[in-house]
Amino acid sequence: MARLKYRKISPYIWNDRKFKKFPEKAQFLMLFMLTHPNMTPLGAVRANMPGLACELKWTLEAFAEAFREPCTQGMVKHDEEGPLFWFPNFLKHNLPESPNVIKSWAGGWHELPECDLKEELLEHAACTVGGLSDPFQKAFSEAFDVDCRQPSPDPIANQEQEQEQEQEQEEDTNTSPTTVGDAPACDSPAGFPEEKNPATPLEEEPEPAKKSGPKPCPFQKIADAYNRNLPQLPQVKEVTDARKNRLRIAWRASKERQTLKWWEEYFQLVARCPFLLGESKRGWKAGFDWLLTPTNMVKVRERNFLPEEGGNNESLPPELRNAPPQNDSLPPELRG
Repeated sequence: MARLKYRKISPYIWNDRKFKKFPEKAQFLMLFMLTHPNMTPLGAVRANMPGLACELKWTLEAFAEAFREPCTQGMVKHDEEGPLFWFPNFLKHNLPESPNVIKSWAGGWHELPECDLKEELLEHAACTVGGLSDPFQKAFSEAFDVDCRQPSPDPIANQEQEQEQEQEQEEDTNTSPTTVGDAPACDSPAGFPEEKNPATPLEEEPEPAKKSGPKPCPFQKIADAYNRNLPQLPQVKEVTDARKNRLRIAWRASKERQTLKWWEEYFQLVARCPFLLGESKRGWKAGFDWLLTPTNMVKVRERNFLPEEGGNNESLPPELRNAPPQNDSLPPELRG
């Protein structure tokens, strides 16, 4: 007998002002996707619009029309590159009942295609589990190699706090202000009606959170360190919201990473790995986004790609493995 899957959908969705205004087809589409057989425990499903439209026996135009309003309202997010659909507020109504449930999430996570939205989902999940007890957080860290963080009780206050932190960074460096990134996706979930907490007023001072939370991530400075130390690799021209999410995850993974010196040394270590610099038969090169992926960061730090230490390339695609190590094209100061 096949294992049954259970998902919780809050009945209060019918009280949500945005949901009530949706056309009937849009409401049906939301319920269809939330209860889809391929929906993972993380609230994401690997699918594309033509495939879902075919399941419903709708035309692609009819599906796109019904999907437009929920997507515009932020109740569901879509990444065509994946392809991937994700409901940001799914975990709020499907919290894990035990640490073992969190460990089982890893299976659903690996089923999802690599894309920017998947990284945003991981950030959101880390924040959600950060509000649970230590055994849950430990299980999440072991399953995903990412540390949890405490969620902000007030999304508006949290957004203001992040804006203040980034503004302080810019003032310290005496540079012109840059566009402030979005608040973490987990602090402004959508998809179901919010349960307001009257004990947390919007005017609450964010100072305590500043003192107890991690240091603000200097997105642009890390990107500059990458460009400066790795001119052989594709240069970062824009720190997008997706890259900010990746940097937040890596920055908050441990206290030692919350210094620019750590990142300088990390990129300098990459500069000593000829294979990552494109010196292989196929000429493949690591990029900024590749170097921010948690599993890749571990392999680089464990010196798997240093030829002088017998590093191997088992983590790379088969066609890129066993390339002859060369370092003649490296700058003199970086050669072994």
